[in-house]
Amino acid sequence: MKRINKILNILDMPMGTGKTTGIINYIKENKNKKYIFVSPYLKQPELFKSLKFNTPSDDITKLSSLESLINKNENIYITHTLFSMFDNRIINELQNKTYTLIIDESINLLTHIPISKDDINILIKSDYISIDNENKVKFKKYTGDFKQLKKMADNDSLYFINNLFIFKYRVEIFNLFESIFILTYLFRGSNMKAYFDMYDFEYRYYKVITDYKIVEGIYDDYNFRMQMKELINLYDGKLNDIGEDTYALSKKWFNARKRKAEHIKLKNNLYNYFRHIINSKSDENMYSVFSDFEHKYKGDRYSKGFVPCNCIATNEYRHKSTLAYALNIFINPNIVNMFSHYGSNINKDDYALCQLIQWIYRSRIRDNQPINLYLPSKRMRNILISYLEK
Repeated sequence: MKRINKILNILDMPMGTGKTTGIINYIKENKNKKYIFVSPYLKQPELFKSLKFNTPSDDITKLSSLESLINKNENIYITHTLFSMFDNRIINELQNKTYTLIIDESINLLTHIPISKDDINILIKSDYISIDNENKVKFKKYTGDFKQLKKMADNDSLYFINNLFIFKYRVEIFNLFESIFILTYLFRGSNMKAYFDMYDFEYRYYKVITDYKIVEGIYDDYNFRMQMKELINLYDGKLNDIGEDTYALSKKWFNARKRKAEHIKLKNNLYNYFRHIINSKSDENMYSVFSDFEHKYKGDRYSKGFVPCNCIATNEYRHKSTLAYALNIFINPNIVNMFSHYGSNINKDDYALCQLIQWIYRSRIRDNQPINLYLPSKRMRNILISYLEK
């Protein structure tokens, strides 16, 4: 399989700066090309509908429908999830095509599959799987509960490294496209960039200018950051004491035993912030803790405002004006070790910043409206302040 292009075209610009409109204009100006657009949205955005892209049907399996659309050389709109499921049928169809791939928002192309040690031991000791010299996993005769795991293995995407199961996207799929565009922001801190660094891809940066035209060049986000700084009322007071330690409010902190008193304190802090510091209406409030702990933090005035800490690409919360991001983001150590195994890495602070900015921009700040923000982790506050003031 011969690589067509080892250069990735990165449209690295903040939310609301015209990336989608710019790429739509690019498509309209290059109608002779064929496109596969990969989006986090299940439904096509309104702006996209004029392009008359085809979406795989539910009448048959999504992959079979996608295979048929590629065979017909149609322009296609798919989700991140379906993109992660590309198999040999899709690869075979794409080999003789000249599609341009457009990926909207970063995708995790290398991830840890959480499976208990006991289940891992059963799979290995029962001789259900084999592991080759490249750590790739193959299932033997197997009809048990791990059907999704087997699908990954059948698709040459499952690896076993350091006693962990790893999903790694097949890099040869990216070889099948005439060109590739990635629409994102803070690409440097993404799982996606660390993945492409493993394979020595080169990056060519683009930006959207007047009249929503895409041109080569690095976008200067200074004005965006200065505007963001003006719009955020960042809380500075005693409610931040709980996050003084570097690792306070991290996933490990949340999971630690004997944290009952701290959990109660943090929950009280959230209530005090929304009720007494800001006195905001419940419908305007938006907060996040790690999803496993959402049930413990539901409280008066904000319980309906939970938004996952890694939420992207939705306008559902654009009316929210008062925010509390009550956690401290670190890269999963297993993912760090996986990338290290392949000679790549992610900057932990850039990774945290990526998630935080995306989360903040689910709120009304995306419409240039001011917001209130409670960010109790000292580390996360310093990361945000450094970004805003650099």
